[in-house]
Amino acid sequence: MDANLQHVQVCGQGLESLFSETFQLANSILYSSCRQFDRTLNIFSGILKNWLFLSVSTIMVALQVLIVFEGGTAFPAVPLTGTQWAISLVLGLITLPLGVILRLLPDGPFEWFGQVIQRLPKLPKLRRSKSSGVDSSS
Repeated sequence: MDANLQHVQVCGQGLESLFSETFQLANSILYSSCRQFDRTLNIFSGILKNWLFLSVSTIMVALQVLIVFEGGTAFPAVPLTGTQWAISLVLGLITLPLGVILRLLPDGPFEWFGQVIQRLPKLPKLRRSKSSGVDSSS
């Protein structure tokens, strides 16, 4: 195999692993933020009292790190460098200030928008014909 082509394939896989790890870390941080149902800004209050949440979170992050390091054939991932881990962690941590911003937004405009959406006429459902795909004549 050509050396340049092999380099491109490895870089592409590294980029896919970086995107995947960034998504997983952002998701882990986001579900930590979703623990609070109210407008509490301290999302970590009481986190040490919830052993089930801590256990599941720890297992999820540990498995994600294991997948990145030892992906194998089941999970085609390449190990990340220290710089790539730092990039994915920083990008994942961006969800924390976004969560604070969302908690600070007033509810009124979103409630109004939801009411407007509910008043819109419903679209007709498409029926599937048995012979060929979707039949839109309903």
